[in-house]
Amino acid sequence: MKTMKTTKTNETTTSETMTTSQTMKTKTLLKVFTSLTLRTLGSSLLVLTLGALAAGCPAEATGTDAATTTPDGGDLGPDMPPPDSFQVLDHGPDLGVEKPIAWATIKAGSFKMGSPLTEICRTYEEVQHDVTLTNDFRMSTMEISQSQWYRLMRYLRAGFDGCGPHCPVENITWHEAAHFCNKMSEKEGLTACYSCKGKYQLVECEVATAYKGKAFYGCPGYRLPTEAEWEYAYRAGTTTAYYSGNAIGCGDTRDADAYPDATQDPTIDQNAWAIAWYTSSSEGRTHPGGELQANTWGLYDMAGNVWEWVNDWRAAYPTNAVTDPTGPETGYYRVMRGGDLESMIMYLRAAYRHLHTPGYADGRTGFRVVQTVK
Repeated sequence: MKTMKTTKTNETTTSETMTTSQTMKTKTLLKVFTSLTLRTLGSSLLVLTLGALAAGCPAEATGTDAATTTPDGGDLGPDMPPPDSFQVLDHGPDLGVEKPIAWATIKAGSFKMGSPLTEICRTYEEVQHDVTLTNDFRMSTMEISQSQWYRLMRYLRAGFDGCGPHCPVENITWHEAAHFCNKMSEKEGLTACYSCKGKYQLVECEVATAYKGKAFYGCPGYRLPTEAEWEYAYRAGTTTAYYSGNAIGCGDTRDADAYPDATQDPTIDQNAWAIAWYTSSSEGRTHPGGELQANTWGLYDMAGNVWEWVNDWRAAYPTNAVTDPTGPETGYYRVMRGGDLESMIMYLRAAYRHLHTPGYADGRTGFRVVQTVK
């Protein structure tokens, strides 16, 4: 199985030939840029360490939030620690042939959000309830790619840097995903949906005051999907565990020796295999978008490959019918959906909810974007 590649940040040293004034300047910069920022994450701490900065050298920022156990009993699959550090590039990777973001327009409608009591591997977070969405919206048909990310943001922290420019960008915090949406809006002269400060992985964003609550659907710019929009789009009119059918269990195994053709392997969940890069199919790496079966609305990789941030703070579902839900205006955890390359099949289900603090990132966190259609 292939493992995630990391870039190690080396501390620069002062040249013996540096003048006294240069030495003093370097020491001052080192003192500033090696400060530690501590963020409390319940029982765990985020430590952000900024690499040393010498005269004439670019600044490099390192670190992500520590993993947090989620209250829904789910997890991100087998442990994959975030890299020790990430290098902020001042030059681009091999971007390949440019592929603009492709879109699927999704009509307003109603659906049952969550899962029925009879669904295999259901969690208590998945209370089924009726949801109506009153706005058409368009959604990127694939997860945002490394190339699309770099062309706009001009830095890249992808852990699977050998995967290629059309693989999903990962190692993305919720804040970075929101910042990307703002950059898209600004590029097209649209009002931004988020208020952001800072840059690179240290950026911090929140929903702009004018678009909090149900007003979020009225933002003209690009944004993350609400949790309801995401599940509505994943299901594409279906009511089964995946858009390709029901699950056979909570996990599956791959017996490649006995069944070289995975479609003949009785231990494999064929409905999951058809649509998702996950623990039995991914070979421990991400894959370019669009290689597997799309849903009937033309969306790819809604299950597997990388987890996708959605806009909502986590909250318990209501039991009554709701219209245009957005979740609470504040919270501790943001919601992720869809599962990843190391997920068991239970995490690939349309209803499964995963939670993390918005500053968290690892080699399995990505996103896609939406825009309300007026």
